[in-house]
Amino acid sequence: MRSDEPELYAALDAYMAYEHYQKYEALAQKLGVRALKTCVMSVLGLCQHADPVEYLRSELAKDKHLNTIPLRRWDAREGIVLMLIKKTGGGFHSMAQSCCVLKHVAKHHIAGLPPPPPAEDPRRTQ
Repeated sequence: MRSDEPELYAALDAYMAYEHYQKYEALAQKLGVRALKTCVMSVLGLCQHADPVEYLRSELAKDKHLNTIPLRRWDAREGIVLMLIKKTGGGFHSMAQSCCVLKHVAKHHIAGLPPPPPAEDPRRTQ
């Protein structure tokens, strides 16, 4: 292992987090954050907790990617995301994309997680 590899991986992780945020924030804005928030609240409602927002924050504390909430809960709302995509002009769609945009809205628009700081692709500076 090269001595600079840990720093390279950390920089690459920061860059990927920023790119992921940018991509799904743009998609959330295009599809409508309000409609997606409603969809996410229904996902959280399926988890049957008195305070869905508090539940979301507790799950984020356990796993920053919300993988503690079963995938089937997110996938159950894929049809709504697909309808929003068709309504706003189409484009590429996958179940993974639906899951990512819903989790993005959950983290940043409901739980209030700040966006990651801008980061450069470390592979371009070498």
